[in-house]
Amino acid sequence: MKYFTKDLLIKANNESIRRGRNRNLVVSKIKKLPDDYKFPVLFEFIHNDVEMRTEVMLDKDTKVFLDISFKYYNELPKITPEDINNGVDLAKQFTSDTLH
Repeated sequence: MKYFTKDLLIKANNESIRRGRNRNLVVSKIKKLPDDYKFPVLFEFIHNDVEMRTEVMLDKDTKVFLDISFKYYNELPKITPEDINNGVDLAKQFTSDTLH
């Protein structure tokens, strides 16, 4: 599963805005996100043959769409089954106890 860090999300969103893509995020809201979370890409597809449309989970109640270049998409890190076996747990960051 691909994911964004906060830093990658900011950079990809800035590029999306700069290029005039259809789906991007409000910068002030991204800045309020926790620095240490991983924001999973839940769904993606090629959009208009020129970009990837991604659905990103920001918290347990918020999913957003972000259009990004193929380059950004291909460079996103992945969580693998090995990572999960070694203790990486995306679910714990989306419980009500960890959200503000």
